[in-house]
Parts: sequence; structure tokens; C-alpha cells
Amino acid sequence: MSSSTENPNIFERIKTILSNAFSRSPEPPPAGQEVKYRTDAMGRKWPEYLIQPLDLARDDMMALFVGRYLETQAIVQALKLDLMTAISVFIETARAEYSETVGGEKGNVSFLSFDGVWKLQRKCHKQMAFNEQLRIAMALIDDYLSDLATGAPEELKLLVRSAFMTDESGNISVARALALRKFSFPDDRWRRAMEAIVSGIVVSGSVDYFNLYKRNDATKKYELVPMDFAAL
Repeated sequence: MSSSTENPNIFERIKTILSNAFSRSPEPPPAGQEVKYRTDAMGRKWPEYLIQPLDLARDDMMALFVGRYLETQAIVQALKLDLMTAISVFIETARAEYSETVGGEKGNVSFLSFDGVWKLQRKCHKQMAFNEQLRIAMALIDDYLSDLATGAPEELKLLVRSAFMTDESGNISVARALALRKFSFPDDRWRRAMEAIVSGIVVSGSVDYFNLYKRNDATKKYELVPMDFAAL
């Protein structure tokens, strides 16, 4: 769908940006007039009259949308902070003054408008990580695999390596490490390693997600009001 159909104003803005860029003189300005410069990716300053018109137009378009993008990000950040504060105050006030419990033990909670059309939902996602117990588990598994009389099956070695791979931040996936527990071997080291993996899981933090839903009059089901670009 074209921008001209969706927003005539932005269509005109881009046309103006292009028109201004291509109408600029490729010659230096008369003596006494200010020479405008732009800095390139290498940190070098270029007089605008030496920059290709399309490059000028592209830079102006970027400036327009980067500004709007950052403004929108600030609005969303403020909305999230307001939601976090409002929901916390609502829950604490309901508990203290009215002896009402709102939400579940994990922090998940839903609110409905009086007419039932709107539903606001907060989901708390706990971030899991490992403490030093994981190193003990890894050492026990390595010791067990190296002592196998016929050598550990290559598939098992690959599975163990995959389970303990780190991501870009140096963290090990809790889900992949826990997946090793579905294997059972008659060796005390393996059993102790599986116990160490479980006991080594700790909550490293939590992330709150907020979603707004609207009830579909036809289906009576609640449908998400999207906030990401791909869904709009």
C-alpha cells in the first residue's frame, strides 16, 4: 500500500525533500554566504554543494523518520512506566483498603472494562539462569563420558555440547540444559549432574509484558491490539 494513499502529508514531505535536494546548486555559494556541511560515516565534513542530490534527500528523509521514531519510542516507554505504576498502585490499594486479592501469585493479572469490551493484561516473565552448580554438573558429565568403556556415542556428545553452548551474552539455555534430564544412565555421576542442573537454576530477573485486547462482537473472543510494526 503506497504512502500517498495512507498519508498525503508524508507523501508531500518526501516530494519536497527530493525537490529541494535536486534544486540545490552544485556550485559553492556566493562569497559571504554560509557554507553548510554534513558529516559522513567516516567523520569527515562535506560541503552540501559537493554531495549528490539523492544522498542529500536520503539524509533528510532519515532525519525526519529517526526523529519521529525516537519520539514514538519515548511515548511507548512512558506508557509502559505508567502502566507498571498504575497496576501496582491498584493492586496494593485493593489489597490494603478492601482486602481484595488482584492477580495471581506469579504477578500475572487481567483487568476488564465495565462493558467487557476491553481487557488489559500484565504478564510477568521470569528470566532464569544458572549459578555455580552448573559447573559442577558439567564436570560430572565430562567425567562420566570420558570413563565410558567403549567411548560415549557421538550423538550424546553432540547433545551435551549443544546443551551447554553459550549465547552472545555468555548465557546457557536453561531449556536445553534441562533437556538432558530425559536421558537416564546407570551412573551416580550422571544422576548427581542432573540434580546439580536443577538445583543450579536461579531467577535472574523478570520482565513485564503488557497487552491490550478488544472483544470481537461477532465471535465474543478477545483479540490483541497490536503494537508492533509487522502486525499493523
